[in-house]
Amino acid sequence: MLDEELVLRFCAFRWIEEDPQQLGAVSKDMLSHLMFIIERRLSDEALAELAEDFARAMRNSFGLFGGHAFRKWPLGDDRLRPFNTALFESWSALLAPYDWSQVEPHASVIIQAARERMTSDARYIESISRAVSSRSRVDYSFQVAHKILTEALA
Repeated sequence: MLDEELVLRFCAFRWIEEDPQQLGAVSKDMLSHLMFIIERRLSDEALAELAEDFARAMRNSFGLFGGHAFRKWPLGDDRLRPFNTALFESWSALLAPYDWSQVEPHASVIIQAARERMTSDARYIESISRAVSSRSRVDYSFQVAHKILTEALA
């Protein structure tokens, strides 16, 4: 069930990407409604596009972070930490639009910036650690990942 919820959260964040004000609004009720829409109303074409977005996000995430994808990975600490839902939500949704060929040339910059934020930005660390469904924490985790990507890919 956790896997299904994570995929649904990815879908929700991809669909509301155009309206960042909605980031904190992803709730269990919204996920239930989203599942209904996917099962009964989504066209095969739209579903295939969403599946490709998800696959691209996973390729990019693992291409960048390897086994540390969706895990806290502060500088100076290479141990493999537990899976982190907040990192999954922000990084997967924000990496989905890019082809690996766009990301790969900037991989070292993206990795370094993400690890620095996981090491020294107390607000970011808190946003991916505690009460991750809090709207302000969700917003901040997306803001940080978005800033890292836009600066690196510019």
